[in-house]
Amino acid sequence: MLIQYGRQNSEPMGGHLKALTSCGSDKVISDGRSRAANHSLDLIMRMTSDANAASVGDSNSLLLDFCARVPEELVASVEEILARPAAGQEDMLEDLDDYTTQIDAASRQRADLDVHLAEMILRTCRTLLEEDWAHLDPAQQSLVRLACVYYLDSDDADGDLESPFGFEDDALILNLVLEFIGRSELRVRA
Repeated sequence: MLIQYGRQNSEPMGGHLKALTSCGSDKVISDGRSRAANHSLDLIMRMTSDANAASVGDSNSLLLDFCARVPEELVASVEEILARPAAGQEDMLEDLDDYTTQIDAASRQRADLDVHLAEMILRTCRTLLEEDWAHLDPAQQSLVRLACVYYLDSDDADGDLESPFGFEDDALILNLVLEFIGRSELRVRA
């Protein structure tokens, strides 16, 4: 299943992420950032020349730091999600319900799917969307959106419904997001 969003916002993952089209880690340079991260930082600096530049810069710094920590094998999936139009909170909640139905059906065909891990990810995504969303700044919302959409995409780095380990990459991305938004106590086991 490939979730396509576009009902609420046509800019990639919340607008200020439009410059973050690469989380790649091609070559680390002297300050510890990859070339791709430095390229993204340059684009963000040019993009944030408005009155809110300091706060946008802080947000983009959080996002760049996050991208720098994404494991190399997951970068392509994360980049693809970042390039999609931003998903709305209500849309994601509806899609979580739909995806749960798909997982239930798939688990009847494949007894080795880690349904327990999928349920933990689902509960955490719901908590973030229902309880935390209003208290998160735009960069944190973008990270939560990324984690939820990553989970909802069954064709990510490890096909969720095709492997007993399919949800482990989803848990890894979610846990990384939780660390970055200060909600590590919600971490799921992978």
